[in-house]
Amino acid sequence: MSRNELNNRLDTREEKVMQQRFSGPAMFQNTLAWVFAICLIAQAFLAGLAVFSDSARWSEHSRFADVFAVLPLIMLIIAMVKKHPAAIRVQ
Repeated sequence: MSRNELNNRLDTREEKVMQQRFSGPAMFQNTLAWVFAICLIAQAFLAGLAVFSDSARWSEHSRFADVFAVLPLIMLIIAMVKKHPAAIRVQ
């Protein structure tokens, strides 16, 4: 195999990876991952308020967890629907 053929194969693989990375479900999953990370920071902040400020804020902390607990489930469903190898899906 010549060097040009190898470069062409690598280019097409890179293009496929980029197309998958910027597809609709992939971008939606990335957005959900960022929202989940922000929710975790907010959850830690609410827990800190409950510990250091007012213990009545524990109810806010627990209610907020119920709100964003659905995000990982949605992300799992999207990961199963997307075209990924099984090893990546499990991660």
